Amino acid sequence: MERILKLSYLKGSIMIYRLEDGKIMVKLEDGENVLEKLKVIVKESGWSSGVILNGVGMLRKIRLGYFDGKEYVIDEFEDPMELVSMQGNISLDDKGNIIFHIHVGLADRSKKMYGGHLLDGIVNNVNEILIMKLERVKMRRRLSEKTGLMELFLQ
Repeated sequence: MERILKLSYLKGSIMIYRLEDGKIMVKLEDGENVLEKLKVIVKESGWSSGVILNGVGMLRKIRLGYFDGKEYVIDEFEDPMELVSMQGNISLDDKGNIIFHIHVGLADRSKKMYGGHLLDGIVNNVNEILIMKLERVKMRRRLSEKTGLMELFLQ
């Protein structure tokens, strides 16, 4: 049973996470890039496959993608939005690079909802994210000639 409380310092900021029984609970602070910080945590944990079970908080400077069947259409949002839902998975490509496939649901000030593939985002106030390690399932992403997307392959 792993029980580690980690304070990780990166470029003058602190991220806090706890590793226990194959799960990591992460707290990200204001101004941190959510994807960059998650990548550091995954590298430090030594994991190669996992599932983002839940994420809540707020984001700003957000880039969302929507695949229209041919290409990603990207929308950008500067103002803070409530992170209502975050889920996805963590895998590696054939070169060993960490690949996130994360979808989010976001609400603006008027409670209007937006959703899509999270391409970038900065933590506004705080984010709380729960990640689960996959022990026996190894997920890899490879470019599919059929779709042109980095598709999931299970090992």
